[in-house]
Amino acid sequence: MVTPCDDAQGKPAAFSHAGRTHRIAHLAGPERIAGCWWEGRDKTRDYFEVEDSAGRRFWIFRVTQTHKWYLHGTYE
Repeated sequence: MVTPCDDAQGKPAAFSHAGRTHRIAHLAGPERIAGCWWEGRDKTRDYFEVEDSAGRRFWIFRVTQTHKWYLHGTYE
């Protein structure tokens, strides 16, 4: 799980993961993905591709119903 710092528009401005804080220099998103409500999987996720100030790239998302953020993966 990541701990984000949101800007006024709800986009991540920085996040902490594994004891390190990453200030976001560039981002793309959100890309919204929703589950099948008719099957009981009605969670909606907003995905962001982000790059921190050191050039490291991450894929993070927020579950809109719970407002919790997660690190989905990293890019090499």
